[in-house]
Amino acid sequence: MAILLSTLTVMMIGLSEAKSGNDLCTFNPLCTCRRSHHEVICHGVPFSEFPTFPTEEIYQVTIVRSGLEALHHNFLEGSSIASLHLMQNQLTHVSAKAFGGLENILTTLDLSYNQLDDTLLAALTPLCTLQWLNLKGNQLEEVHTSKWSQMKFKEAINSLFLSSNHITRIQEGAFAVLNNLDLLDVEGNLIHDIDSHSFPTSLKSLSLSNNILKKVPLHAIYTLKNLRYLYLSGNLFRKLPSPFHLQTPRLEKLEISNNMLTQLTEFVFNGSFTIKELSLDFNFIRSVAARSFKNTALERLVLANNRIISLHSDAFVGIEKTLKTLDLSFNLIEEFPSAVNNLNSLFYLSLKGNMLQKLEKDDLIGFRRTLEILDLSGNMLEAVPHLTLMRMKTLARLSLQDNRIRIIQQDDFKGWGESLTTLSLANNGITNLPEGSFTHLRRLKELKLSFNNILFFSPNIFKPLERTLEVLDLSSSLFSHNQSIDVLWRNLKNLEWLQLDHNNISKISSLGLNSLVKVRHLDFSNNDIKEIPIDFFMSSKNVYLNTINFGNNDLKTIRSGTFWEIQHVSTIVLFGNKITVVEDYAFAHCTYLHTIVLSKNNLTSIAPSAIYNLTRLSNLFLQDNSLGVFSLDIIEGETSQLYINLSNNALRELKSSDSNSTTVLKIRTLDLTNNQISVISSHFMSSVSKYLVYLFLSKNEIENTSFSSLPVLQMLDLSCNKLHTLSSDSFGCCPNVQILMLDHNNISDIFDGALDGLGNLRVLDLSQNNLASLKENIFYFTKLERLNLSGNHLLHLPSSILNMVHRTLRNLDLSFNEFKNLSSVNFTNLSKLQALNLSSNHIAFLDGESFRSLPHLLELDLSRNPLKKIPEESSVGYLPYLKSFSLCNSSLILLEAVPLPQLQVISLRKNFLFNISQHAFQDCDQVRHLDLSGNFLQDVPLHLWPKMRHLISLDISCNPIEVLNVNSFAGLEKLQSLDISGLLLKRLDPRTLHGLR
Repeated sequence: MAILLSTLTVMMIGLSEAKSGNDLCTFNPLCTCRRSHHEVICHGVPFSEFPTFPTEEIYQVTIVRSGLEALHHNFLEGSSIASLHLMQNQLTHVSAKAFGGLENILTTLDLSYNQLDDTLLAALTPLCTLQWLNLKGNQLEEVHTSKWSQMKFKEAINSLFLSSNHITRIQEGAFAVLNNLDLLDVEGNLIHDIDSHSFPTSLKSLSLSNNILKKVPLHAIYTLKNLRYLYLSGNLFRKLPSPFHLQTPRLEKLEISNNMLTQLTEFVFNGSFTIKELSLDFNFIRSVAARSFKNTALERLVLANNRIISLHSDAFVGIEKTLKTLDLSFNLIEEFPSAVNNLNSLFYLSLKGNMLQKLEKDDLIGFRRTLEILDLSGNMLEAVPHLTLMRMKTLARLSLQDNRIRIIQQDDFKGWGESLTTLSLANNGITNLPEGSFTHLRRLKELKLSFNNILFFSPNIFKPLERTLEVLDLSSSLFSHNQSIDVLWRNLKNLEWLQLDHNNISKISSLGLNSLVKVRHLDFSNNDIKEIPIDFFMSSKNVYLNTINFGNNDLKTIRSGTFWEIQHVSTIVLFGNKITVVEDYAFAHCTYLHTIVLSKNNLTSIAPSAIYNLTRLSNLFLQDNSLGVFSLDIIEGETSQLYINLSNNALRELKSSDSNSTTVLKIRTLDLTNNQISVISSHFMSSVSKYLVYLFLSKNEIENTSFSSLPVLQMLDLSCNKLHTLSSDSFGCCPNVQILMLDHNNISDIFDGALDGLGNLRVLDLSQNNLASLKENIFYFTKLERLNLSGNHLLHLPSSILNMVHRTLRNLDLSFNEFKNLSSVNFTNLSKLQALNLSSNHIAFLDGESFRSLPHLLELDLSRNPLKKIPEESSVGYLPYLKSFSLCNSSLILLEAVPLPQLQVISLRKNFLFNISQHAFQDCDQVRHLDLSGNFLQDVPLHLWPKMRHLISLDISCNPIEVLNVNSFAGLEKLQSLDISGLLLKRLDPRTLHGLR
């Protein structure tokens, strides 16, 4: 049970918000409020339940990856929220009255990627105005009309997403009552049957992709006369219905990719409807019959990634004048298909990844006046097919990369290359570029020569392109060069993108970019460059330069003025060099510079004012260097709100500015993880205190926390340090901290009042310390929602210690302590607790009162305790909403009745169970995941299956089971995962798995 979200996730929030320029929310500074949009965004902020915030004039709320587990009654009552997005949380329970007060307001609801089941639908029923609903990635199973007909939004909803759930069947009339539904997505389920009249006739877009349908469900989709988009990819179709007949007059898109089709028969589409775009890629098609697409009016056809060797000469009869795009890439074609020449309106043709060795003179003649894009990459061509291309009138983009063209002849582009704007010759093994190679490419804008072995190039090789070329890619191309590298681009006045990474360049010249007055992107990464001349960049010339990458070279010093007044540069990457020193004014007067990457170097010092007057600077990466001292002097002048990463250095000292500057650095996030810091001076803290929200000090040598005032700090990570005690003034610095990480220290005592000043504290991690006891009032003034005390030496907790936070506590981890019985922990009044971890203690008995006061508990872990059995009279039965129950390695020899009607996950791994009573799970008909591995079961407990019709995953591995027969898993129709490894099988009936689709 994960109690705390990773600090990395929260750190990245700080980074993204620093860039965004949005305001921090007053109700919680870890969230962002876009007041102009009346919107609240909380990304990665740990919440166990929905936060309380001012509801006036807030119309849209987004809470993503925050760990929300439940939505309770009327949690947004009184608000005006019309759009609610709660994706990628841990929601398992939504109260039937959760959306009370929003019945006539809410129009958009996103609950995707949670753990919600069919009980959710009761909460959705009262919503009258809902138009857009996303339930993707949950655990919904049942789809039938009795549920959706009750929805009050059935006339309002137009978009419904149910993909990646556990739906196996769509029953008759299931969605028919949703009269205005335009879009329905049930992709990625386990649907094997669809009844007639399941969908409303209003549907325009239907996705049934990635299910287990064996045939196209024409009976269910035939009557959808408004259908325009139909997605059937990723099923088990071996053939298409012939004829393929629909009532809709036209489909904009039909996808039947990733099936098991082997052929397309004649007249398979009989013309009852036209298709603009048809995708049949990733099948096993070997042949395409004559007139397969007649009367479809196809404009785009994708047949890529099949096994086509040839096409019938009349394969495209009927679409000669309409087809504009044809993709035949990654097939087994050895000769140009004559059928393609009949397509006299073709605009785009891809034959990529086939086995073409040559093209004949007339191969492309049929569409010589219309073709603009031709992809011949990944074949076996040994020369530019210039005789074939000679007749092309409008060809603009040509790819010949990944062929076997070793030499470019002077006349290869003569007579036809005048129209080309994009040419790729990458990865051919070209060794020689003689002068005049590109003479006939007068309009070329983009040239890719990467991954070749050019031994020689003429200094004037690109001169014919000086007025047109905008993109030049020479990555991994210059195998050997004794010539000055800048002669390559000397005359390219319109060049915007220059890619020279992964060559052996060791030197670049002063004024090297003097002629590149329009360059925007410059990549010299992964070379052997030892120095960047200080006049390499010209402020008066390189005015459009935006991205500079010198990563992974051999640079040792960044000299003064190297990056001076480059007006529009936004990102400078110097990652992975051998830089030891950055001189003063190395980065100066770059108005739009927001990111500097100096990580993974050998930095030992950075001069004062090395970063000067960079008003938009927001990210400074200095991690993985050898800095022993860091001074704020390195930055002079105003910046944006800063994220500074200094992790993995050798820092012992942090210094404030020595100058007389009155500028206060706007450091929002400071990462000092994994250094050698033992003390942080008050001067340094004062210098960063005004804006500091996130402070990471994990893996240092800090022994006390007597920091200066940090009034806006929200997250403090002091894990893996040398703290021994927490005194009454330990956190007086940080009154607004919400997240405090103190795990993996040596804390043995927490004095009274140590946490008294932390009135906003919601998440506290004290795991892996040496605590044997806790003071009774230690949490009194906090608002703890998540408390981790695992890995200590606790024998008991004072009776009132948890009562102090009973109104707020949602997650409690007491694992790896020394509790012997639950009477030593008082759970009284913890009515809002949702997750409890008591694993790895010494608990041997559960009495009738243990969990009686935890009515909303969703997760319980009692693993690795010597329980031996769960008696019927235990208080487990008082957990009506429990979803997950773990009893791994608990010495269980007997499992009596487990009266948990909402239970979905149960783990009984590594116990001593020889059999399981048929009454054990008689009330548990919602179980989805069952782990019985590592026990002593001699037979498959098939008597349990009638009560486990929803089971999705089953693990019975490592049991002494000798026989699996036809009935072993009978009735488990929804099973997706089955582990039977490590059994002692002597007989396996070949029909054992036949019922498992």
